[in-house]
This record gives sequence, C-alpha cells and structure tokens, in this order.
Amino acid sequence: MAVHIDMASVWQELRGELALILLFSMGFLLFRLLTQHNWFQPGLKEQKFLKFLKEEGQPKRAAKRRGSESSKYSYLQRIRKAIEKQSLKDALSSIASMHYAEYAVPGSCLASLLQLASSKSSALAGVEALRQLPRGVFSAENVVTLAQYAANVGHASLVRQVHAIATEAGLELSNAACEALLRGYAVTGDSNAVQAFKELRPWQPSESFLASVVPLCAESRSVCLAEHLVEYSRQHYSLSLPVYAALIKVYTHSKMWDKACSLHETMAKEGLSPDAAIYGALIKAAVESGRSDLAKQLFQDSSNPDVLNYMSMIRSAGRESDVAKALHLLGEYEKSTQTVEPSAYNCALEVCVAAGDKVAAKSLLSRMEKGGHVDVVSYNTYMKLLHASGAAPEVRELVFAMRSRGIEPSIVTYNSMIKEAARNGIKEAWKFVEDMEHSGVKPDAFTCSILMAAIKHAPSSEAVDKIMHLMERNSVLPDEVLLNCMLDVCVRLGEPARLRKVLQCRASTVPSPHSCATLIRAYGHAQQLDQAWVMWRKLSTDSRANEESFVAMVQACLASQDLPAAVKVFGEMHDQLSKFPRSSIAFSLTVKTALHLKQVDLAMTLYGKIREIISMGPVTYNSLIDAVIRDGQLDTGMGLYKDMVQQDVAPDLITYSILIKGHASSGNMEAALSLLRQMQSRGIAPDAILFNSILNGSAQNGQRALTEKVLEDMKRAGIPPSNFTLSILVKLYGRCGDLDTALKVTEMYPAQYGFHLNAQVYTCLMSTFISGGSLARAFQVYRKMVSAGCAPDAKVYETILSGCLRYGEPECAAQVLKDLRPELKKHRLKQDLLESVVGMARRRGRPDLATEMSECLKGRAERELRESKR
Repeated sequence: MAVHIDMASVWQELRGELALILLFSMGFLLFRLLTQHNWFQPGLKEQKFLKFLKEEGQPKRAAKRRGSESSKYSYLQRIRKAIEKQSLKDALSSIASMHYAEYAVPGSCLASLLQLASSKSSALAGVEALRQLPRGVFSAENVVTLAQYAANVGHASLVRQVHAIATEAGLELSNAACEALLRGYAVTGDSNAVQAFKELRPWQPSESFLASVVPLCAESRSVCLAEHLVEYSRQHYSLSLPVYAALIKVYTHSKMWDKACSLHETMAKEGLSPDAAIYGALIKAAVESGRSDLAKQLFQDSSNPDVLNYMSMIRSAGRESDVAKALHLLGEYEKSTQTVEPSAYNCALEVCVAAGDKVAAKSLLSRMEKGGHVDVVSYNTYMKLLHASGAAPEVRELVFAMRSRGIEPSIVTYNSMIKEAARNGIKEAWKFVEDMEHSGVKPDAFTCSILMAAIKHAPSSEAVDKIMHLMERNSVLPDEVLLNCMLDVCVRLGEPARLRKVLQCRASTVPSPHSCATLIRAYGHAQQLDQAWVMWRKLSTDSRANEESFVAMVQACLASQDLPAAVKVFGEMHDQLSKFPRSSIAFSLTVKTALHLKQVDLAMTLYGKIREIISMGPVTYNSLIDAVIRDGQLDTGMGLYKDMVQQDVAPDLITYSILIKGHASSGNMEAALSLLRQMQSRGIAPDAILFNSILNGSAQNGQRALTEKVLEDMKRAGIPPSNFTLSILVKLYGRCGDLDTALKVTEMYPAQYGFHLNAQVYTCLMSTFISGGSLARAFQVYRKMVSAGCAPDAKVYETILSGCLRYGEPECAAQVLKDLRPELKKHRLKQDLLESVVGMARRRGRPDLATEMSECLKGRAERELRESKR
C-alpha cells in the first residue's frame, strides 16, 4: 500500500521549530556578550537573591531559613512558660529540645532554670538540674551568665559548681568567662578561691581587672585571695596606689589592723605616697591595733587631715582613756576648719562617756548645746553614762531638754531607756513603751527583743500575748534575734499551740545556721516534726548542717517522742559525729528518752553503731548503764562497765552506785560488795546513798550479820546513819522478829548523831510492831510521834488505823480519828478503810464510838459533796 507524504506540511512544521531554536541561540549569544563587557549589572536586590540561591542551592532551604527565627522564638516561649509554671521537668525538656534543634540556648534560660531548681530545694539541687542537660548546651557565654547569677546570690559552692560544669563540658573559657568566675569567687569568699584561680590559667587577668576584683574580697573577707591577686599583680605588673587601697580595705574589713599598718612601710619602700583616703584608713588601722605612735606619725604626715582623721585620733585617745587628749584634738579640729562636723563632737563625747568622766561629758554637752552642735546622737551618747550611773531622774531631765530644743527622742533613745527599765521589772519597761507609742515612735524588733528577754526567766502566757499584740499593732516583723527569743520563751512555756503561732511569723528569708537550729528545736516542741525535717533537709543539702543543728534535730525528734527518727539523724551524720563534741550529750538525751519510752534496746543498738566514733565520758556511760539496769538488763550494764574501762573512761561514784544498787536490789550481794572493793581500790570513797543501797539489799535478803557489818563500815567511813538508814534497819529487825532492837536503834542513833525521826521511820516502826502482834507498842509510837511534834501524814494514819482494824481495837481507832479530824481537809485517806473502822466499832459492841467516828467523818463527806458539785 502506498503511503502519501505531504512534504509541504512537514516543511512548515520544521520551519517553525527551526525559527525558535535560532531565536534562543541569538538571545544566549547576546546575553553572554553583554556580561563579558560589563554592559549589564544586576541591581542590589538581584545580587542578594542570586547569592542566596548560590549558597542555599534550592528554594525550599531558603524558606526554612526564613522560618528559623520564628522557631527559635517558639522554643524560648516554651521555656519561659515552663519556668513561670514552676515546672522543672518541662523547663529541662524544653531546653534540651531547643539544643537538639541546633539552636543556641541563651544563658538567661539556664540562670532561670538554676533559680527555679534552687527555690524548690537548694542551690546544689539547681546545679544537679543543670547537670541533667546535654553538655553541648553550655558555652563560654553561658558560663558568664551563670557565674554572675551565682555571685549575685552570694553562694560560694554555686560558683565552684558552675566552674566544674564548664570544665566537664571541655569548654575553652573566654576572657569574660574567666573574669566572671574570679569575680564570683571574690564576692562569695570561697575558701578554695586561690586554687580555683590557678585552675583558670593560662588566662592572664589585666592590671585594671585585678584592681577592680581585690576590693570585692573586702565584704566576703577573702583575705587569702586578695593577697594572692596582689602578689600576682606585683609579679606581672607594678603595684599601683588603687591596688594598695583595695588591699587595705580588705584588711580593715577583716579587722586585720596590723597587716593594714604594715602596708604603710611597703608603700614607702616602693615610693608611693598615700592619698587622703589611704591616710584615713591607715590611721584608723593604727588606732585599732593600739599603735598610737604610728597613728600620730601618719596624722602628722597627712598634710591636710580631714574630720575622719581627727576622729580616728580622738578614738585613739579614748582607747587610752585620755579624755584631756581627746578634748585637745577636738580643739585643734575646731581651729582647723570653719565648719565643724557634729560627728567630731559626738566622737569626743563618746570618749568622755566610755571613760566614765561625767564632769567632762556634761561640760562638753553644754558646750555643744551653746554652739548648736547637738543632735539626737549626742543625747543618746550622754544617756549611756546616766544609765551606767543609775541616774534615772537625770534621764528624764535629759529627755525634757531634748524636746525643749526641738529634738524628739529616737527609737534608739527609747530602746536604751526600755532596756535599762527592764532591769528593774517589766512593768517599768512598759511605761516607756506606752510613752513611745504616744509620741508617735513605732517600736521595732529590738524593742520587742528587749521585752522578750525581760520575761525569759519567768515567762507567762499573758506577757507573751502582750508583746505579740504590740508587734501586731506596729507591724513589727521579727528579725532573727527576736524570733529566736520568742521561740526560746515559748519553748519554756511548754505550749505547742502558741509555739506554732510564733513559727508562722517566721520571715521567708534564709535564716542563719544558728536560727535554723532554734527553729528545728521549736518545731519539735510544737509537735511539727515534719517541718523540722524540711529545714533539716535544706541544711543537709546545702552542706550547712553543723553540730548545733544536729543536736537541735535530735532534740526535736525526742520532744516529739520519735526515737527511731533520732536514731536516723545519728545515722545521717555518722561521718561527722567524731567532729562534734556535743554528740555525746545528744546521745545521753536519746538514752533518757529511750528509758522513758521503754525502748532501751533501740538505744543499745545506736550505742553499738557509734561507740567507736564519738568520745563518751562518764556522764554518757552512766546514763546508758542506768537505763539498761532500770530496764532489768543487769548483765548488759556490766558489759557497758567493761567497755567503759576498756575505753580508758574512769568510772566514778555514780557509776558504781548504779551498778551496786542494781546488784543489791537483785539479791546478788557478792557482786555488789566486789564492786564496792573495786571502787575503794580506785580511791573513790562511798557516800551515804551507796552504803544505804547495800544496806537495803542485804536487809531485803534477811542478811542481818552482813547488814550490821556494812553499818559498821559506814560509821568507820565517817558517814552517819540517817532516817533512811533507820527505815532499812527497822524493816530488817522487823523481819527477824527483833522488835526491841528495832525500837532501840530508833532511840540510839538520833541521840548519837543529832537528828530527829521523820514520819517515814515512825511509819516503819509502827508497821513493824503491828506485824509483830503488838498494837499497844505501835500506838505508843504513834503518841510519841505526835508529842515529838512530827506531823503525821496520810500513810501514818492509814497504818495505825489498819492495825486497829486488824486487832479490833475501836478505842484506839476513835482516838486516832479524833486527832485526824482537824486534818481531814489536808489528808485524803481511803474511804473504804474509814468505813471499815466504823463498822468494826459497831461489831465490837461500841455503837457510841461508831457514832463518834461517824461525826468525825461527817464533815469530810459534806466537803467532798460540795467539791463534787462545784
């Protein structure tokens, strides 16, 4: 089949395509020609766009870059919201997510995270939160921010931990980071600051930076770091006057006056001349160190001494109690200037007051009043002298003089008057408080502290409430001193509810370790042991737990009667106990509480854990031995006695008394006498209590011969028998049936050793006669007791009435009840015994005596009925 091809149509299509190719080729050649000869230059916008395409390669990556800033902002927003919600977990997660998205985390975010974690627990907890983040989060810029934050909060260990994190992350610290860390060490007063500075090498701080850091060591009293930095500056640069001024400031703040004075010679050797400020500081240092000759030399060398220099010299004269010299210097200052500062007059007045020179002080005050140089400080200073001399009327005259000159007493004036008045009683102090409020001067925390201290030794609920109402009226916020005083008073009162109310007044600021210990102890007495644990945990986490807080925490647990908790505290401080001298006292308190709670085994378990750690003295061992013997563990007590000897702790009289009494009470007289011989071989003389313990033990076992032998030893030792000794002997002879000897010793020893029988001995003697079948002799003893002027007690009456009831003697009973009638209100006898005696009289055919007895008892019954109705 033939195929027909239309060549005309084919050519027409080819011609169109060839034309397009030709036009494209011509356009390309023309563009190349123009660009080669710089005939075409794209605009600024076109250039940027072309460059952007060249760098990124694709339009999609350009879009990603345009959205990067918004993504970074969204991460920062998530971090901010987590911190605002106080969610530590979300904050950590958001910061980590931002890092993994390849965004740099700002240092402010890390500082906020650190602050959040620290507020929830402690500063070290904040550091642990930082350690949970990836290492790549940290940069040299972040170290600067974190170090600045640590310096601002004043936490030395926090600066050290930030430095450690930077080291662990392998960061190359910038100059700014090193400066921030060193500044933090200087501000916080870290004890390892010198070593930390060495670890920052090979960084070399500038001279100007060193001159700015040394003064920061003044407030923190970081003397070692300041001296090291000055020496470093000496080796690498020449020491300038500002560096010396900074070091003098450090020494004066640390009260190292001699070191400050020594810098004067060093500066002279290096040809440096002190300026006015340095002269003033050196003069003050010389005065404080007692180097009056140097102070005079410096004062003369200063070409134009100012008021501060004069005041330093006046104080120097005051240290020597040289009032005349102080007044002479004041006169020189008056001549040297036309405008006299009142502070110079007050300084001289202080010298007169400190020296107790009332004549000079009064004369100077009059001179100041005439010249118009007095202020409230002047009168307060002079008032000290009046208080010291007990011139109360003159104090009132002085206050009147102040007001007549238009000077109103200040809070300091009133506090001094209140403090002095409180010495004579709290009522006098309250009069000044009322005058104070009437004058519009608000009491402060010191005022309330004075009042609290005045009632400390005799506190009452009413007095405490009155002071607290004063605080509420004047919106007084308790400082640490006032809070500690309030807690101490409330603990003495023993009112947990009131104590809890005081604890609610506590300020939110971080208290000192001493105040923490007071608070912990108070929480324990307030039965809020959970709060005590919270404070203890904060102290432990911040490494601020010391001996005082440890003892306080143990006392808090014991006050709450939680012995296992006290044992737990010992366990937590196990490694520190050897450094705490008072740990043995805390253990003794624990032992006493264990005895009270009948948990002696727990105390013994604790003893086993700490006996090799803490140093126990005789008091501690005696407490533990007494506890186990009272608990019936005599063998354990002897084991403790052996431990005591092995630890080279010498047993004392109390130790042997406890052990001997324990053995004697258990009937083991052989062991008791053996311990007595050991004690005597150590040169310890037994006392009356110890001899009576042995006598009581041998008497209870019916060992008459041994008892009498011990009695002779007692007399040979120069220890006279006492009423307690006689009660033991009467009981012994009563058990032996030797009533005559029992009566004989009660007549012989009082006459021989010059004492009178007490009610206990008479009771034992009557009981012995009654048991021996001789009520008549018992009644004779009763009559003898009454005639001897020894007032019978309830036990005496019950003993003799029981004998009358036993032997059916209504006549004797009636006589006893007749004697008892005036004393019925005083003594509460057993009602069933009295009713039995009346019934016995009726059974024995003596209704008249029964009626008489009933009349005697009638008043008692009516009185008890009235008391029950009341």
